[in-house]
Amino acid sequence: MERRLSDVLAASGCIGLDRDSWIKLPHQVADALRQAIADGVWAPGAKLPSTRDMASELGVSRRVALDALQILSKEGRVSLREKSTAVVNVEESAHKNHKVLLLRQGSASFADAEERIRMRLNDAGYMVSTASLPRVGAHGRYDIARLRADLRRPYELVVCPHTKPYVLGVLKASGQPFARVFCDAVKSPNFVGAVPLRTDGAEGAFVRHCVRRGVKSVTVVCKWRGDGAGILSGLAAAGVGAESWIVPAKVCVYRRESVERAAFWAFSRRLADGCAWLPEVLYFTDDYLCYGAMTAMLTHGVRVPEDVRVATLATRNGFRTFKTSLSRVEYDMLSMSEVVSETLLEYLRTGVFPPDVFIGPAWRVGGSFP
Repeated sequence: MERRLSDVLAASGCIGLDRDSWIKLPHQVADALRQAIADGVWAPGAKLPSTRDMASELGVSRRVALDALQILSKEGRVSLREKSTAVVNVEESAHKNHKVLLLRQGSASFADAEERIRMRLNDAGYMVSTASLPRVGAHGRYDIARLRADLRRPYELVVCPHTKPYVLGVLKASGQPFARVFCDAVKSPNFVGAVPLRTDGAEGAFVRHCVRRGVKSVTVVCKWRGDGAGILSGLAAAGVGAESWIVPAKVCVYRRESVERAAFWAFSRRLADGCAWLPEVLYFTDDYLCYGAMTAMLTHGVRVPEDVRVATLATRNGFRTFKTSLSRVEYDMLSMSEVVSETLLEYLRTGVFPPDVFIGPAWRVGGSFP
């Protein structure tokens, strides 16, 4: 190789591989190679480094390197050759005028949806680069150095799922067209549209379910102050008593296990003297809070729904099954990603962002709160 692979990838904005990320290493390597190809580091017909060279330079296994090349091969960007090498396809040059930057939210709940959006845009002929904003410091502030580096290149569209003002400030200052997904609209000359996430429909259905079942009070279990505000206000407006119980967990750098563990011990302490404390209905704003609490209640002999009725926010096909199915405000990430993808493609094809498009969860009745 004439240039070190690590230097080539750094020049294309790949600062380094994040081994703690939920994005698998082959996809991180493929993202970096994809961006370098789009930047012209390897021209059509040029040979990419071998899997042996990639493994040595990047500190990964040859299996990871080969999987990354296979990802690019399936996309039609490279052709695999003997001895674990690949050649950039001539057709790849057609992607250079159709670049999209997809920011990753960093939440495992949205990982599948973001990957499906990326694949859908790729299948439609767009060169999609991805960027994850790592969290740094005690308060989990996003490190925007990678984003600033990425925005030095022109994109047809930047897709942002983040809500932090300083992240949006970087996008506004870049002058590049950007859209928001899973978020509301903002004011900026280069903002083109949003696909907001609205929970009021499902939350309203939960409140009506409580009213129909004659519920007098609901305890909303959440992770921080203000979490579950929509549910609390909806219950109050319907005349149902509601209180918030904050179960603090270390979630600045999101760790699902810490949330589940915090809920388990919080409920175990309250249930240590028997079940007299139990409210009429428990609603959890996080499914891992629910899992920890359900485990604690089962440990202490609490019956659901006989002793307490339970509902939670959850992701479809992602929640666990207990002796009874969970009543839930359910996110269908597959359907949501399809709506987002088609909306983004409509803008990319026509230059007009479709108005009044939104996504959201649905209320599903299960055995825990029939």
